[in-house]
Amino acid sequence: MKTKTLLLVAMKAKVYFMLTALMMMTGGAFSQSIDSINLDVIPYHYTGGGAIQVTNLMKQHDGSLVSRIIVSDHIASSIYPHPIILGTSYYKFAPASAEITDSLFVPGSDVNFFVLLDKDPGGEDNVRINTEPNGEGGTNLRIAHFPNDDFIGDPSEDVVVPLCDEEIFDDLNHYMIDCRGDIIWRYYTYISDTTYQGHIARIGLDGTLKYHTLLPETQNFNFHFGVFSEHPLKYYQWKTYDEENGFEYLTLYVLDSLFQRENSHVISKGFLPGYDASMVHFCFDGIPYSNTFVLFDGGDMLVAAPYWDFSRADYPDYSVLETGTAVVRYDLRTMEKKAIVMFNDIKGNESKTIPLCFHKSSDGSLYFVFREIGWDFSGYPTDGMPITALKMDPDLNVLWKRYVDMPTHHNCEYNYSVFDEDNDGVKIAIAGNTSFFDNSTTPYTYTNELFYLSLTEDGTVGMNEKGIEVRPYCFYPNPVKEQLLMQFSPDVQPVQIELYDLQGRLVRTQSKAFESIDMSQLPTGTYTMRVTLEDGKSYTDKVVKE
Repeated sequence: MKTKTLLLVAMKAKVYFMLTALMMMTGGAFSQSIDSINLDVIPYHYTGGGAIQVTNLMKQHDGSLVSRIIVSDHIASSIYPHPIILGTSYYKFAPASAEITDSLFVPGSDVNFFVLLDKDPGGEDNVRINTEPNGEGGTNLRIAHFPNDDFIGDPSEDVVVPLCDEEIFDDLNHYMIDCRGDIIWRYYTYISDTTYQGHIARIGLDGTLKYHTLLPETQNFNFHFGVFSEHPLKYYQWKTYDEENGFEYLTLYVLDSLFQRENSHVISKGFLPGYDASMVHFCFDGIPYSNTFVLFDGGDMLVAAPYWDFSRADYPDYSVLETGTAVVRYDLRTMEKKAIVMFNDIKGNESKTIPLCFHKSSDGSLYFVFREIGWDFSGYPTDGMPITALKMDPDLNVLWKRYVDMPTHHNCEYNYSVFDEDNDGVKIAIAGNTSFFDNSTTPYTYTNELFYLSLTEDGTVGMNEKGIEVRPYCFYPNPVKEQLLMQFSPDVQPVQIELYDLQGRLVRTQSKAFESIDMSQLPTGTYTMRVTLEDGKSYTDKVVKE
């Protein structure tokens, strides 16, 4: 593996040790089964006592995937309310072999972190962009090009663009390279300690400042931004709250090529006909706004977001709350709901689902990935919170589903995805970091580790040495008292489920009615469940009977 590391001379020894542990990542620990070439889980990588946050994922011109990761020294505490940012790391890996082929660490400094990585639409290089102070209280934008085989490139060819005369508020930036090959950069500056002003600029990759303006008050909010249509060129911006209609509404603004508001659409938080919107509704507010996804398909708008369902309870209470994720297709002209699909969470009322990515292929098929999160009464993530990937047709009928169970006490968060479609079909890659809590120690142990997942349109599955198995079914609750519920992907057919005790003795065989397994009469203990499918493939899982 080729590793390039830039370290500050004065960096403390403990910091150097932590970063060294982060950089010692190899692909040799990955073991693929024959059918796993299209769905790879790179093993978790220990990072010492620091914290990491995946903030970007891109595909290079050569097909490799690159992640950008912020590295912190420690967890926030009462003494240090914010983690100390050490710098930014980059990792490049080949999806087919799950091998990390290059890495780079850039120490923290006065330079703001490199925040955009993308392919150069006009060449074979890649683009890295960051903001930096100009030395006079203002902010510049630096545009750097780097080839597929080198993160650094030629710094002498970097382009520096004067952006504004103020210091920008980093956390609210949003940026992209649009269909014209221009950088669209939305950023915010402080007006006072509690208010800020939005700006937007169009900048050529050669550094030409083509357009720069203040955002009007009606568009001065720090939410998503993207291309709405190319002919004529329009953009969209949305926020997940609406002062006029109330919270938990989604408002989509359609902007012209000069970023002026042309139209707007309001998505009600309620989405099921016949139900009170206060009882069954989208949860646009109260969670990170990145967990709401919007796609456009002709004259339709597709929305994917978490939902809450209080309708089955005598009174609204979290203890009886049903949660999940819903996808709804709307007609943009009438805002009529044309199709709805709901995915309940697996773990029950103590958890909720969070969308990770939502993409549309050229044939209209939809690819959706979401994760489940939950916390116990001590504030630790609950065991085995699954990630679900699925494919739907344009009418939102599910074609296949795949499930990935996270290890004990891991919570997957800060996830990014990249969607690609070429002659070989559709490919989706997801990068994220997981938080690991070991509350058996005093003080408890907290570490962060990297997570990569890639899949294709056929839902091919694989397994790594960590024991993280990707399967076409899920089962819950686990531990179980009476009925173990099963959910199978619609593209597979189970033929037999067997249960074995710890001595290897067969205690239960089921060859029909696979929706549930009655375990009420079995003794308390741990069992091995073997699931066999019609195509001959089989999977084994541990099930705990309480």
